[in-house]
Amino acid sequence: MKAQTSLLMKGIYLILIAVTIFIVLNQITNLNLYRVEEEKNLELKRAANNVLETLVGSEQCLGYKETGFAEPTTLRVIDYKKLQDFSAKYSNIEPDCTRSFEYRYRVRIDKLNLTRAIMQMPGDIPFPGNRDIVLIFDNSYSMNSQGKMNAARQALLEFIKCADYTDRLAIIKFNGDTSDYCKSEEVLPLTLVGTNRSQINGIAAGINTHNLIGTPLYSSLVKASSILSNQSNSSDRIQMIVIMSDGQENCCPLCSSPTKCCGIDNPCVNRCANYICSSVNQIVPPGIPVYTIGFMVNAPAEAELKCIANKTNGKYFYADMSKLSKVFCEIAGGKPEEEKPETWYFGVQNHSLGDALKSTVAISSAVSIRMTDVKTQPGLVTITIYSGELEQLSGIIDKTCLSGIEIDGQIYLSYTTYAKSQNDKNYICMSYKNGEFCSMLSCTKEIVFPKLSPGSYKIKVISNEKLEVRV
Repeated sequence: MKAQTSLLMKGIYLILIAVTIFIVLNQITNLNLYRVEEEKNLELKRAANNVLETLVGSEQCLGYKETGFAEPTTLRVIDYKKLQDFSAKYSNIEPDCTRSFEYRYRVRIDKLNLTRAIMQMPGDIPFPGNRDIVLIFDNSYSMNSQGKMNAARQALLEFIKCADYTDRLAIIKFNGDTSDYCKSEEVLPLTLVGTNRSQINGIAAGINTHNLIGTPLYSSLVKASSILSNQSNSSDRIQMIVIMSDGQENCCPLCSSPTKCCGIDNPCVNRCANYICSSVNQIVPPGIPVYTIGFMVNAPAEAELKCIANKTNGKYFYADMSKLSKVFCEIAGGKPEEEKPETWYFGVQNHSLGDALKSTVAISSAVSIRMTDVKTQPGLVTITIYSGELEQLSGIIDKTCLSGIEIDGQIYLSYTTYAKSQNDKNYICMSYKNGEFCSMLSCTKEIVFPKLSPGSYKIKVISNEKLEVRV
């Protein structure tokens, strides 16, 4: 009896040990499968990132070549015209400039909407119409670098375009006299925009830089206030001043003389910054807001322009080469230019489904979309990348077709698979329960491909006058 009990206990122990071993082995298998899946996802993310960097960073793809800097760059700026072409040319297939033969991907690019509600609060821009605007335009020596003057002139023309026809505009520029670094000049008295756009455009287009270092913000504000006092002779018109400058005041009464200012390297520049900030409310009459634009300015110049705007209930804007025209138009138009959202798609449209799809990963990144030479909008790029049976087979076929190199491969098919041609395009198709599903190929040659039932196959792909898939 004891012997039978002992044998029974040993049997139970052996069963428990076997179950434990099975559980441990199962956990190890699951862990290994999990690690394999994680590695596959990481691999897909790396592939998606590589596609993204090439798409937005290469001039051969969507990259916009910036020419207004010392070294041309793309810097995640997408060319709007290229984007339009891509969405038409590659609506169902990957673009030539960044094709993957191991995976397939689909790209979505969204242009975001910047429209905001308009509120007439302190600091907000007055509504267009019946405004008298004096624009102070920096054309000092520093504006001569990096193509800044060209961008500023274009922005000024955009300002004129965006202003209402009932607005009146006066323009003051720096350095009107080569014998006086600190002189500013009225180049346009208050002039009605509606009937005089051509004349105003001609004056704006003719403003050039001078080889002078003076930045006479103080004297320009005095002149602007005088123009509004003497030329704006109607009480029902809104008065405002706009300053665009890339530098810091260095011509205030503490530093200037009849013939020269202290210069950009003189310590009195700091004294001028404090002077104009503390005296702006004595220069500009109450109720006249000053809107200041810092054009690629440094921190001290930005602080000075912010102070001028804040103390007059105006608003400060920072602008680089790409934003300057938009800022000018925003101020002249009284609100940001309305931008409607747009969405573009390109890349492979159809991918593996069901058991044929092994992995998929999506990544997104913010970009800028260059609409014109002077107008940029924010955007979002989303790339969804697929790995599966259709992707593997179509990649082998396209690689052989485009390179001419014979390829041997092992494939597994979960569904009946075949090739077809339609409207001069080639497709690899799978037959699902819900019907046919096809992915377009880049290869345009005639394809000889047998209809394959689900299963594992060793294939050889040969490209001559035709492309042949041998099983």
